[in-house]
Amino acid sequence: MSWPQWVFSGIGVLALTVIGNVLRRYFKRGQNKEPRLIATADGGSVASAVTASGSGNIQHVNIHHHNEQTTNLLPNSAPPPLVLHAIIVSGRRGDDDGVALEIRWEPGQTTYLHEYTLPPYLTLYTHFRICIVNQSKTQSATNVEVTLEELIPHEMDCVPCHLRLMHNKLVGDKPETPIDKFSLSPGARQFVDVMMQSPSSDSFSIWHTVLHQSVYIPKQAYEMRIVVTADKIQPVSQQFEIFRDGNLWNLRCMGEFPLEIIFDDTNPSRRFWSMESPVDNAGNKLPGAFWEYRVEIKNNSMQTLRNVSVTTERLGQLPQRPFDHMFDKIKEKKCDIKPQTSELVPVLRWPIPIRQSGMLAGPSALLGYGPLKITASADDVLPYIRTFNFDYQVEPMIFD
Repeated sequence: MSWPQWVFSGIGVLALTVIGNVLRRYFKRGQNKEPRLIATADGGSVASAVTASGSGNIQHVNIHHHNEQTTNLLPNSAPPPLVLHAIIVSGRRGDDDGVALEIRWEPGQTTYLHEYTLPPYLTLYTHFRICIVNQSKTQSATNVEVTLEELIPHEMDCVPCHLRLMHNKLVGDKPETPIDKFSLSPGARQFVDVMMQSPSSDSFSIWHTVLHQSVYIPKQAYEMRIVVTADKIQPVSQQFEIFRDGNLWNLRCMGEFPLEIIFDDTNPSRRFWSMESPVDNAGNKLPGAFWEYRVEIKNNSMQTLRNVSVTTERLGQLPQRPFDHMFDKIKEKKCDIKPQTSELVPVLRWPIPIRQSGMLAGPSALLGYGPLKITASADDVLPYIRTFNFDYQVEPMIFD
């Protein structure tokens, strides 16, 4: 039988079919191979943004319509959760489902941020928790440990130490045995207590599991590194910081957004808004007065941020194009900000009297002139965006 006859015969077709199936499985298996370790970080955008204004002169309210589409950020929109993955593919090469642990912090969610009072007093306590999640659909994570590896400044002698699991009561009349290790079945999660604060106290509580060691540390800014380990899984860690947020303190992931936009509605020392007089180019005061609103641009990182700029934009029914603002001290539109320091930027100037002929008034002013968006950006870092409501008929004029 010749070669062409053999190929088109029944035996030839059967043989070629078998060979084709073998090759298909071989190449498909090669495409499904995964690396032994995959480490990813899913970050989110930031909170929202603030105000718009004029340039160096008083801003007048003859606002022009523009048809450009703008992004409508909601006030107080919380940043999406930062989720850190450590995915280890288990023993057999080509497995589609490996053990995957996550450290999850979702600010604004009830279980992560729990506020409560204890009788007989009405003191408000705020409890901060993180969540450890096993993302695998088929495999359990065993001997999982959650450790506070670093605390800076080092105000707690027992660090490094394990952190307390949610509902593992270690204080009070009937303390339980500390749980330092636990298992997570496929898809399961475990909340872990990190810290607690009360406005009436001058200390934080760090919820560790070390017996006969105080949980209290002085109330101040901290950096902390939390590490999660388990059997046959590469450790995963995340840096957090405790920072002042108005009259209270808050928790956030570090390294996500080095820049921060601050506006304090208590207006200490008239830092964030005040009545000002116009000046000429030589710095001489001119007749008249206006309200000036300022925001504080803070560098939360440990490095100098270069070419920091601040842009505002109106997002209301009377939108206005974005434009840059000058820093208050140097009178320039770009500024280098040193580590852990801040600079003020005027972002809104409003005439006195506040109501001028032709202005919108009442509820229509809130919709027409706001929301107001501010963006702080710098070289090689993510921008920070925040959105405020704006109403010139109230004080302060910008608010959450």
